[in-house]
Amino acid sequence: MSANVPGNPASWPATVPLVSDETPPQASSFNPSIETLADRTAFLYDQLPKLSAPIELTSNDTVTVPPGATHALYEMCGGGGGGGSGGPAAGSDRLSCGGGGGGGAVLAVGIIEVVAGETLTVEIGAGGVGAASGPMPANGGDGGDTVIKRGGTVIALARGAGGGSGGSNLNEVAWLDIDNANGGGLHYYAVAMGGPPVRGTLVAFSHSTDACAHVANAPHVGGRGRSGNGLHAFLLNERGGGSPQGFIGGVCGDTGLNASSYLGGGGGGGGGAGPYGHGANGGNGGNANNAGAGTSGSAGASAVAGSGAGGGGGGAAGASSSGSVNGGAGGNGGSGRCRLFFYRKTGS
Repeated sequence: MSANVPGNPASWPATVPLVSDETPPQASSFNPSIETLADRTAFLYDQLPKLSAPIELTSNDTVTVPPGATHALYEMCGGGGGGGSGGPAAGSDRLSCGGGGGGGAVLAVGIIEVVAGETLTVEIGAGGVGAASGPMPANGGDGGDTVIKRGGTVIALARGAGGGSGGSNLNEVAWLDIDNANGGGLHYYAVAMGGPPVRGTLVAFSHSTDACAHVANAPHVGGRGRSGNGLHAFLLNERGGGSPQGFIGGVCGDTGLNASSYLGGGGGGGGGAGPYGHGANGGNGGNANNAGAGTSGSAGASAVAGSGAGGGGGGAAGASSSGSVNGGAGGNGGSGRCRLFFYRKTGS
């Protein structure tokens, strides 16, 4: 099916305020303080009054270039990353980490030359699949790319975001040795990393220190999963990073309750915000049990379709004196979106 192009191209003004016929407006010239979708649309219309009304796509489709158009301005993003699953139940004196939140995708803006009457194919990047609950933690899936094609050739691309890392459980005493080996002045914490704004390789586990634990996440980055309630627990509210478009990252899940030396599971990290929606919240950690099996962590929430936002990380299972309990599943990332504005260049 071909998407309908709103507006009447015959009514478009005679001139377009470009810098010159050879130099179209660049993404860097757009006002970075513009946060909302409505404000950005108004700004684009103000800068390029010959723009058609926007075509907005959240699923794969084809678009026929309208009569009189010579260029198209696109604004689009890939899919958000899926959340990592929470760590499984641990024994006493072990830290069980929630999964990291998926990253939110970044906005890509650019201009392409078009020919009136030709057909362009738009493929929307799928959201990354959240990691399933299981005896072994897993990373969330990466978001897919959103592309515009002419025939089989890609002429514009917006990358998908990376998935969050899976949580696990670590020996509290061994982690204390790491702390002592580094002088003990700065406490070292076990964490599961959130997904990046552009998909790439993730380290499944990392550490944070007092010096960097209070630094807010960069834009779009998924929140780190919390570790369990021990001395080296990372207990900050790890909200995913917000987006320059004014959306906020998801909230980290709560940590489960301890039972004597058995530690509650850590909450999953919040998903990073996308250009078109908020990041999803992380799942809560399960409660520990010193006389049996602890409770499972809850699943991270999934991001809204078309948002490009990251899914929440799954909560870790509470420690168990007996029995096997899995961490919560990660939430799915939101799929991408594409907005196209057609216009006629001055002198064309």
